Amino acid sequence: MIGWVRTGLFIASGFIATILVSVALIAVAAFRPNAPTLDRILRWWSRTWFRLGGVEFSVEGATVDQSRSYVIVSNHQSNFDIMSSLLSVPVPGRFMAKKELYRIPIVGSAMKATGMVKVDRSQHGASVHAQLTEAATANTQAARSVIVYPEGTRSRDGKLMAFKRGAFAIAIAGELPILPVTISGSYEAWPPGGIVRGGPIMARVHEPVETTGLTKTDVVALTDQVREIIVSELADLNSRL
Repeated sequence: MIGWVRTGLFIASGFIATILVSVALIAVAAFRPNAPTLDRILRWWSRTWFRLGGVEFSVEGATVDQSRSYVIVSNHQSNFDIMSSLLSVPVPGRFMAKKELYRIPIVGSAMKATGMVKVDRSQHGASVHAQLTEAATANTQAARSVIVYPEGTRSRDGKLMAFKRGAFAIAIAGELPILPVTISGSYEAWPPGGIVRGGPIMARVHEPVETTGLTKTDVVALTDQVREIIVSELADLNSRL
């Protein structure tokens, strides 16, 4: 019971912080839609959620070329992965987020203002792919990267699920490098539908996987290659926590 009460207070506090941050994002984006201040605010928001949840976050791995845009691909075990992704890579990143989140007052407006990519999961096929490619292109033209969780949803048991191919098709179409990021500990810190326990979360940033010269026929191989990177590194990180 105590754990659920603590979790309820944590979510309420985090939601208040999210509303305040959303107002700040809307205000800044209204005058400077590509201002670095937006990303500083998003990272402050991430650290605030971690402080509230008792998370000790650390990141290691490759040095990222901040002059490039990427399709950042990560495993997805917890809502804490969102904060982990924003803090792991020192480049402006925007999420692919389900359209239902845009219905939340103020928060939805902030997501739209900052360039988050709306995903309508009721659509399928070429139309949704074209929509996502257009949104991703708009972000990269603004010198931002796109953050994607190719499992499509959070793992319910902490195990890595199959990867969908959309992110990899977008990367090839735009000749954008894939930047794999492995996150460990987030499931234990806050499992889907469970109580918040906090504790250590580690992220490892890998070397980019280039897509220049690849075609549609390479999507499956690229998907498998990146998933294998995350699979092998996840086992290592899990053994250290």
